Amino acid sequence: MALTSEAFGKKKAVLYSELNNGLIYYHSQDQKYGYRGFEAEVRYHERNFLLLSLYFDHILINTGDFANLTNQLMVQIVRKVSAGVIFQELQRHGIIQFVGWGATSKKEMIRNAIEYADPVLGRQKERTYANFLEDLWEGTEFVSRSSTMPHEGFLDKIRSHYQTNLGGILEEDKSFFGLCVESYVDLGSLSIVNFSDKLSRLGLQGESARRFFDAYSIADAKEFNGENTGIYQFPNIRIRDDIYRKITMEGRGAFYSAAYHPSIFYSFMCNLLGQKRTVQLLAQGVHCIVRTRGFGWSAFKSAYHQQIEQLSEVFDKVINPITYQQTVEEQVFWDAVVQEFLEYRKSDFVFEVLFSGFLGIASLSGQTWLHESKTLKRNFRRFVGEKAALRIVLKKEFSGYASELVACME
Repeated sequence: MALTSEAFGKKKAVLYSELNNGLIYYHSQDQKYGYRGFEAEVRYHERNFLLLSLYFDHILINTGDFANLTNQLMVQIVRKVSAGVIFQELQRHGIIQFVGWGATSKKEMIRNAIEYADPVLGRQKERTYANFLEDLWEGTEFVSRSSTMPHEGFLDKIRSHYQTNLGGILEEDKSFFGLCVESYVDLGSLSIVNFSDKLSRLGLQGESARRFFDAYSIADAKEFNGENTGIYQFPNIRIRDDIYRKITMEGRGAFYSAAYHPSIFYSFMCNLLGQKRTVQLLAQGVHCIVRTRGFGWSAFKSAYHQQIEQLSEVFDKVINPITYQQTVEEQVFWDAVVQEFLEYRKSDFVFEVLFSGFLGIASLSGQTWLHESKTLKRNFRRFVGEKAALRIVLKKEFSGYASELVACME
């Protein structure tokens, strides 16, 4: 059964896809691609889990993300993160769950994940990692993604990303893309685990490798959303993701996935609690997050998602269609726009969500908002008209839950 809105009812679930085999910075271990160092990577993922658990009921991880790892650095990071108190507590409370395939029973989904990867990785004799996965998953709740092997139509999505976002498949890209085609023809699968050795022989430091891994990861995200319209997603800020990509939520509409990114929520929480208290909350780990998961939190979560959906609607009016020309006059105009945002956010809390979202989208795109000021100039006056509808100063759902968190921390 696909993960539609019926799978979780009124609960909100998000896919976490930043611990998998398709990320160039873990293969290259190069800072220019965003690699932070081992301990910093562990802290990064733990922080994301804490933040996501504040505005989602469940955090989902594909079994293949853990089972199909060919990179020893990734194996070590996964082991360290999953052995930590934060992961284990979120897992124990059913907040972190895993997504399997090919069956509906947990036992069969675990077997599918391990047996699919073992022959390729040569783990039949060395079962240390397989045993680790079995132990980890034994205490975790599972949901089923599909009764069949995922990735049908995946190849077309990878090709489409090259054509639409990367200017086509260049001559130097053909070796990487060709491995996808070869794997699909031979095995009917596009999982990187099947051709990781060949990828390594091509080299994982160059621009072509980055283009391939970025295209693969983004196509994988689109494939998942196409199959499972009840699950939220957000883009990976360390790859050149399409930050204007929308996710379709069954029965609700289509929204910009970048608006759900933990970094935007962190900015929101810093405005709500203050940065010092927000840092304190994250430093305390899972305790207050789990303890305050009652009616107040449920109202807070719903109100935050409502603001994000409004934010997504405003994006449509402001940034589409995007142009990239700018005159001196437009530079002056945009400087005034930024100043107005800065002044306005001081007195209106809810607008902070919009402000953070705009800056977040800009940083995720790898561009500056100055490049887009021509469109903003054309659309900003319409956007100003939306302010009245969006202004609800410090909604009670936000302030009420903030009080609960502060009381828990004291």
